[in-house]
Amino acid sequence: MLDFLELTDQLLKSKQFEKALKLCRKYLKDPKYALHAHKISAYVLIQLNRNKEAKKILYKAIQKWPNDLSIRQDYARLLYLEGECQAALKQYEKILLIKPDDSIFLSNKASCLLALNDLKEAKIWALKSTLVKKPHVNGFNTLGIVCTKLRDVDEAEKAFRTALEIGPVDVHQVYNYLNFCESHNKPERGVDTYLSLPKHFQEHPLILSKYAFFQKRAKNYDDAKASLKHALSHPHIFTPQQFRDAQSELGQILNLQQKYDEAFTCFEQANNSAQESYKNLAHESPYAEIAFQDEAKLDGESQIGEQPIFVLGFPRSSTTLMEQILSTDDSVSAFEETPVITEVFRKMRQNMENNCHLKRSDYQALFFKIYREKYNWEQKKILLDRSAPNSIYVQFIRDLFPTAKIIFLHRHPMDLVLSCFMQNFMPNYITIEFTNLNNTTSLFCDTYCALNNISKQPETYLDLKYEDLINNFEHETKKIFKFIGLKWNERVYDYWKFAKQKERIHTASYQQVIGPIYASSINRWHNYKPYLSDVKDRLQPYCQQLGYKL
Repeated sequence: MLDFLELTDQLLKSKQFEKALKLCRKYLKDPKYALHAHKISAYVLIQLNRNKEAKKILYKAIQKWPNDLSIRQDYARLLYLEGECQAALKQYEKILLIKPDDSIFLSNKASCLLALNDLKEAKIWALKSTLVKKPHVNGFNTLGIVCTKLRDVDEAEKAFRTALEIGPVDVHQVYNYLNFCESHNKPERGVDTYLSLPKHFQEHPLILSKYAFFQKRAKNYDDAKASLKHALSHPHIFTPQQFRDAQSELGQILNLQQKYDEAFTCFEQANNSAQESYKNLAHESPYAEIAFQDEAKLDGESQIGEQPIFVLGFPRSSTTLMEQILSTDDSVSAFEETPVITEVFRKMRQNMENNCHLKRSDYQALFFKIYREKYNWEQKKILLDRSAPNSIYVQFIRDLFPTAKIIFLHRHPMDLVLSCFMQNFMPNYITIEFTNLNNTTSLFCDTYCALNNISKQPETYLDLKYEDLINNFEHETKKIFKFIGLKWNERVYDYWKFAKQKERIHTASYQQVIGPIYASSINRWHNYKPYLSDVKDRLQPYCQQLGYKL
């Protein structure tokens, strides 16, 4: 007669999960099989997408068998997958008290810290996981991810390549390295790595979805499309974010092939999938951030001396392009997509809510301190803060630095809203709005209402249209350089060559700025007219204000 373990093994192999669960319940208090019954019950519940019940089972098991590491590990892993990273971190810390030199547990702790955005601590623990007697490949992989986020590009690549060399090679390790090659302008290494893989790795949906990027980069659009369609036919392989990445990439290829209806469907599906990525994301409301600036005003004189330059604009308005153009001057130290303004604003907001009122100069000092300490800004260079998301803080920026120069980039509102919807952004409290056309339009309208409230003296404020920059490049760039007090030079024509030399440009516009200037995205909205009828009327006043035709 088969015992409990043999019976459950047969049921699991035949995927009779409900029967297996029913059998486990009979043995939860059995002296001989209770531990196994708890473990198997939790596994089955996870397979049935009943994670809350699985967590309860595992939590009860930990109370009964506190020294069983496999139970605690299963519980910690489930907490991590559910986005409860702080709780998962506590479990791994308890495990490491018993097994302090276990590479897997050390790297899992690093992964929790990474998810909590504690990058410095994450790197410390990821490094520890690689320095033990028997380092596990996961440690090097985690170290690569952490170093990528810290922008330690060489160290990240070394870690990823070590992970591939020591093996055993895992699909996710290969995916992470190909993703690194994609985002850091290393297509040749990505292709070489792919071609060196065994055939079963090359055909894996995750790997194929990344290889499609390199095919697209080489303008092999039909091959890239075929790779992505095959990959996406296996949706269970992907996380929500990975599935969105692949769907969005397919949409971009279809757009290039002028198959606009199919492309829009892909972007729509990608954005629907994105909601999974956002569901556990704690975020501020961008609308609340904008509204707070209407009331909160700073007091006191400005700090004498240093004045930054701000390049602002609604996302996808060409702020990255402007930064690359200005970076051709060696006296400019450009910082892209840093959260410095957000950090200073939230400190100010917290202080005001606690009835603690600091002077304008105090917040200016904090701004420069963050740039010096976190981003190694050299004070002898002009500080250029370029961040499209900072457009929602335009009132605060003008209040913080009343005489700082602001360049605000504009683009046809219909093109902007569409472009944000089409773009595959990393999840945050602003980009969540771009998964829906109407929400994108709402944020655009609120941002421009705030922009209309600020002082626009010609000495400190310059409006610039993306379309004018594309169509009359020399005239517009000369105007910009004159505005900020720098001498124009012909190096601006080669901005894209300087951009290509960078290890990475940390924005969604990376691929657009490592090639010569082009005009194909102007009036792109005409190709998607049927899908934009709901937002057209809402954007009409802003089109009129900015001089764009509908």
